[in-house]
Amino acid sequence: MSQNPEAAKGCGVLILISVWFGIGMGVSISWAWYLGISIALLFIGYFIWKKATGYNGSEPPEAVSGIGGILFILLIIVLLVRACGGCGDNSSTSSLGEGEAVSYAKEFVKRDLKSPSTAEFQSTYSMKVEELQPNKWFVKGYVDSQNAFGGTVRTNFGCFMTYHPENDNVTLDEIIYD
Repeated sequence: MSQNPEAAKGCGVLILISVWFGIGMGVSISWAWYLGISIALLFIGYFIWKKATGYNGSEPPEAVSGIGGILFILLIIVLLVRACGGCGDNSSTSSLGEGEAVSYAKEFVKRDLKSPSTAEFQSTYSMKVEELQPNKWFVKGYVDSQNAFGGTVRTNFGCFMTYHPENDNVTLDEIIYD
């Protein structure tokens, strides 16, 4: 029983693409960031392959063909449709993003500070951000700011808010400080 090494490569590529797509659907980071890392890894992989195979670019590599080529094109189409999901009129399904939720929470917290201009929030990426229900958000973090006496204090906060897609605004439900 002889095996075709080209078919094995094609199966490996299809499995890797399937795993990559599955991970992309399961992670909670933005698609732009996830795709950026994937593209960087693709370039690194290309240069490693080029070094390992001795490919010098003088002759074109074999074209993508057969079922692998069709699946690759379908994957590109699916990714483009997924990336363009907000291009049409989908106002009924629009939602607040994590970054926007953090921005609103910071503004709500600043309203309660004695000296809002001195507010220094922790990194947006290290805050806990969670969509509790559709359009119900919770943001947890801390802020360093000056108190009434001019001393810098750290205040932990948990901000509950609601996004209203019909008029594209956010209302504060509650802020808990400790």
